[in-house]
Amino acid sequence: MVQIDVPMAFGLGSLFAGAVREKIQAGDEKAYYRALARSLVFQIVFVFWLPLYLLVTNFGFQTTHMWWHGDSLLEYPWLLPGFFLVYFLSHLAGFQFGAALARRGKGHLTLWVYAAAWAMFIGWVVVQVKRSLHLGTYREYEAGTAPWIWQEPSTLGVIVFALVVFNIALVWFYRGLRRS
Repeated sequence: MVQIDVPMAFGLGSLFAGAVREKIQAGDEKAYYRALARSLVFQIVFVFWLPLYLLVTNFGFQTTHMWWHGDSLLEYPWLLPGFFLVYFLSHLAGFQFGAALARRGKGHLTLWVYAAAWAMFIGWVVVQVKRSLHLGTYREYEAGTAPWIWQEPSTLGVIVFALVVFNIALVWFYRGLRRS
């Protein structure tokens, strides 16, 4: 859901800066840019494709049936480029925030920033289960005919697959940065 994708991008940016916190604190610009580049590659390959895919194929689910009442992304030509821009700016801001914490010797706090992003993610879904876990259009949601996510095994499978791959890749990338 776009409402939780943007804070998660911020949290991930912060986490990646925190992975090289000692080097950033020491002023190692090469490590800073290497971590930034890897964080962007991680976002593009392992993260951003899922919200993009869901925005195109499951518009109501990705917007949590809230602010946009149209049936598809095509009704909002500005939304896709706007989401793209806001998403990556959020990630870059998160990275800058994490780097600022690292420069102040508080790089360990980037883990808490990432944890807060996850808490918001989970909180958003839990507080609004009826909105967050339905697929379909806004009209279907309002009529009470929008299917639950588990009633669409292909969509649920894509999300579960993406979460598994995301977590494996995140550990791999984070450890790689910590060792570099």
